[in-house]
Amino acid sequence: MLNYDRENDVFTASRKAALEFMAALTWSRLEEGQVVLAVVRKVSMKEMRVDIGGIGVKIPVQEVDHGWLDDLRERYAIGDHLKVKVMEVDKENGHVTLSAKALKPSPFPDCAKRYTPGSEYAGTVTGVVEYGVFVNLEPGVDVSTPHLKFEKLRKGERVLVRIRDVNVDKEKIYGKIVRKL
Repeated sequence: MLNYDRENDVFTASRKAALEFMAALTWSRLEEGQVVLAVVRKVSMKEMRVDIGGIGVKIPVQEVDHGWLDDLRERYAIGDHLKVKVMEVDKENGHVTLSAKALKPSPFPDCAKRYTPGSEYAGTVTGVVEYGVFVNLEPGVDVSTPHLKFEKLRKGERVLVRIRDVNVDKEKIYGKIVRKL
């Protein structure tokens, strides 16, 4: 609803109506493959809620960057802006799929040449979850390993990792922690 009181020189508008108008305009222009600017509206450990031109979209942690991200709140805050790629548009159902990761170069397959099975490398623990530990070797490259027996690891600790397998197709590296450094 819009209203303009000329006598008192006061303009009033409905925020809801403005957002609906902006969203309709965005829907009419939105296409797959397009790069758009998103504004972070809510962020949790494993997903972000962003706004692109009045349309709210969830981005799961797997679509934010290459490698393991333990907690999105450590990297993003409400109001942050990030470029994202529109992966899918379903106008009938009002669904959009976005990816920030799609705009970043993948460290694979180049890192597969640097990290060979049987070799050992120093890295930093970036995540400790129920099923294992993630060790970062370089930006976007994390090794998935089982837990160390009889010793708990914490995020930020340095460890030595032996590479078991490098799967270029899945963009995953598997290994075993040899020891703490």
